[in-house]
Amino acid sequence: MLEALATESGALVRLSMVDGDELVFVSRFQGATTGLRYDPDHGGCPHLASSAAGHAWLSRLDIDRALSLVFAQGFGGPGEHGPEAPRSGDALRELLRRTTERGYAEVEDSYEIGTSAIASAIQNGRGDVVGVVSIAGPTALLDAERRAKLAQPLLEVAAQLSELDLPAAVTSG
Repeated sequence: MLEALATESGALVRLSMVDGDELVFVSRFQGATTGLRYDPDHGGCPHLASSAAGHAWLSRLDIDRALSLVFAQGFGGPGEHGPEAPRSGDALRELLRRTTERGYAEVEDSYEIGTSAIASAIQNGRGDVVGVVSIAGPTALLDAERRAKLAQPLLEVAAQLSELDLPAAVTSG
């Protein structure tokens, strides 16, 4: 289903899993087949304050816990992330409010300049967030209109993944 979402979106689809106090990228599917594409290094952890994946997870946590995780990781220094990345707790709080209202996270020029992404949380049976699925790409290809069109397929995949025991499935392979 992640590969199908990548093909439909023509962008990079990544799965990240909650591991303690961070998200860890565990899987990726590149939907862009030619030309301009976003292809960052695999693995690692997304920056919580500036990434759509981070916002999708943080928006589902108690705000004090969310801010604590971000302050521990840091907002990043000048030039470290895109110009639209939040630089304060108040700015992040507003972005998380919008994420909750919208039902999914959305960033543009936040994680990196020239890139955009949307992301949705994956829950377990108790309603705890166990992971995040995201779609990312160059803003030239993943503009606001395209992101809006991809929101429903993203939410559908997140709902399907929520029905699985993802932590067991990811670690057993």
